[in-house]
Amino acid sequence: MKLSTLEIKNLRGIVSQSVRIWDFTTLIGQNNSGKSTVLRAVEILLDQQKPDEDEWNIGHRDQNIEITGCFTDIAENERDIPGISSLVYNGEIRLRVTAAKGEKGAELEYSAFVQEESITGWSEKWSDLSPDVKGIAERLGITGQTWKTKANQERIRQQIRATMPQLVERGEPGWSDAGISIKEALKQGLPRIDVVPAVRDAADEGQVTQRKNIFQEILEKTVLPEVEATAEYKTIVTSAEALSVRMSAEGEGGLEQTRSMTGEITNVAGEIVDLQVLLRLGSPDIKKVISSGARIRLSDGTETPVEFQGHGAQRALIYALVRYIAKERAKNGARVRPVILLFEEPEIYIHPQLLRTLRDSLKALSRVDGWQVVVTTHSPIMIDVSDTPQSLAILRKPDAACGVVIKQLARDPFANDAGVVDERQ
Repeated sequence: MKLSTLEIKNLRGIVSQSVRIWDFTTLIGQNNSGKSTVLRAVEILLDQQKPDEDEWNIGHRDQNIEITGCFTDIAENERDIPGISSLVYNGEIRLRVTAAKGEKGAELEYSAFVQEESITGWSEKWSDLSPDVKGIAERLGITGQTWKTKANQERIRQQIRATMPQLVERGEPGWSDAGISIKEALKQGLPRIDVVPAVRDAADEGQVTQRKNIFQEILEKTVLPEVEATAEYKTIVTSAEALSVRMSAEGEGGLEQTRSMTGEITNVAGEIVDLQVLLRLGSPDIKKVISSGARIRLSDGTETPVEFQGHGAQRALIYALVRYIAKERAKNGARVRPVILLFEEPEIYIHPQLLRTLRDSLKALSRVDGWQVVVTTHSPIMIDVSDTPQSLAILRKPDAACGVVIKQLARDPFANDAGVVDERQ
């Protein structure tokens, strides 16, 4: 699955513009011409990020922000993901997020351009389902208590479409928010985004945080499986289980201070109610302990935390993590979520002699199955008009009233038509 078109309305300096997204897309233009706004639109659409009050277009503050993405090249195994099959129409997904101003900030609503669908025997109440529909639900292990979740209802719809299409009636296509399990779609099927902004402290990228990052994925998929196979890890697990038993033991083998503490508390509580106080230690999550303590550190002769290095080294680290996980996913071969890398001004803090290497590396990443790269740049080194000229988007802002204008070539000017000399080289 790939994001092929992005339509943006009333976001920052953009009133209404669209941009086509390729495997490798370059956004160029003067400062404050809207390049970062395009990246921000992708974040809002795919990361459910709510726009701030100041992100409404100044001339249209009374209107909603609308961002629409068109996704193409949808693989068959992607259609089976919960939340995805109901969004596909004519072989593509058109997904729209609308941001409206609410009392507590922006409120997001998702809708998709789909064909109206009704299923004979369907009901929102479990007791009113037809025997056919209820039978399919029960075969999937769904009961009256778990029936109302959108994810489960979508599983049943998929099964009905596949095995009992005679129950499905289709109407006219149009925008609808009915039956959309957007959280499932965004979590499992639609592309995820990785962002390298122009200036960012990379400290959080070298450790496990509440926001799952690339480093955490690397730990879980490549490092921890090997760690779990070591004798040291097995010793820790065995020791933790033994400690749990000793802390819970009330007689021989129990910890003296633990018995004393629980006995004294039991005596005091027993003056009020007849009960015994016990201390229990559940089995600790050793993998979580190891992950939370793991850190990336950098060394240029002296080992330091990531945040002590310059911005060039930090951005290089973030990109290196992205490239590593891309290689691991490609090697794995299993179905993984597609990724869109949003890289803002890659040339910042990078030595000029290394910039061509970075550009070639980014282009190589965009050729990895399931990856797309969108960069904003001021550097001519990052621009290659002979490769895919249509992928170059030029942004300009003629005046505040008009807003940002985005221009892209509609066709390849180097196409070797009859009688035309190919000038690409």
